[in-house]
Amino acid sequence: MIPNLKKRPIFPILNFIVNIFLFVMVICLLQEVSTLNDLISQNSLFDSQSLNKTLHKDTGENSFTSKEGDFHFIVPDGYKVTGSEGEYLVIHQDAEQYSMIPEMSIHKYEISREEYLTGIKKIHNNVVVEKFITGKDTIGWKIVYTYKYPGMEIEAYATVYIFEKDGQVIELSTWENLQWDYFDSVAESFTLIK
Repeated sequence: MIPNLKKRPIFPILNFIVNIFLFVMVICLLQEVSTLNDLISQNSLFDSQSLNKTLHKDTGENSFTSKEGDFHFIVPDGYKVTGSEGEYLVIHQDAEQYSMIPEMSIHKYEISREEYLTGIKKIHNNVVVEKFITGKDTIGWKIVYTYKYPGMEIEAYATVYIFEKDGQVIELSTWENLQWDYFDSVAESFTLIK
């Protein structure tokens, strides 16, 4: 005679499987945290000495490659980078931010408009210069150009504003990092030539 077997409830089995899964997930997470802490303590991820600096004074490139992978840091147009390898004039910006390079400082690089345009025309296309008329002793210039980096499907546009006094650039900003307070203070006297 076959005994009458009771069916086992399914919920305790599912509960056991879920607990095992959660336990494995916690172990993996702890390992990731441990690895991240090791990287931070060794400072290998953001160590400026490990960066393969590819700044070139003649082309204005400002990309940096570290041992851990590619990192691109933004350096505003018209500024110079001061670091262990010397000073470099930057005439275009790439991506992300430059604050992750601890040893480097960014300084305003006073150059003439002609110097800046010469650098821009070397690496960019369709450079268009428009002059602002002002009653003050400051002259404004709007520079629009197109660029296409490797991997880009279409050309992109960039806008740069130059404020010039006595032949020297006193303010130079891209559209994204334009100093609006300064711009507003002189904009009333500026009329863009269409």
